[in-house]
Amino acid sequence: MQRHVEQALRAALELPDDLVIAPHARLFDLGVSSLTALALRTRFQRELACDLSPTLLFDHPSLDGLAERLLAAAFPAAVADAPVDARAREVAALTEVEAEAELARRLEHLRRYLP
Repeated sequence: MQRHVEQALRAALELPDDLVIAPHARLFDLGVSSLTALALRTRFQRELACDLSPTLLFDHPSLDGLAERLLAAAFPAAVADAPVDARAREVAALTEVEAEAELARRLEHLRRYLP
């Protein structure tokens, strides 16, 4: 699944094949925009024939985190007993500065929905 997500990301962003994308790389740092996130979500929904959250890439902003979420959506019974949540691993791996930046990004995103 991780390879599939990487290929979809490369296609959406027109990234060169020789560009190395680390599994924990932040997708938005690679150039994913809100429109790209929506297009990728739509693609994954169609391919996996399941409903995915509109905030999918915001909630799972790394290659490996997104792949784990898609696996869980596609095969819920197979991952129901997974011992560690992928998002928890992502958050735990952040430095304090990265965590503050992530929080600021999320707050800015949520402000759009406030009156």
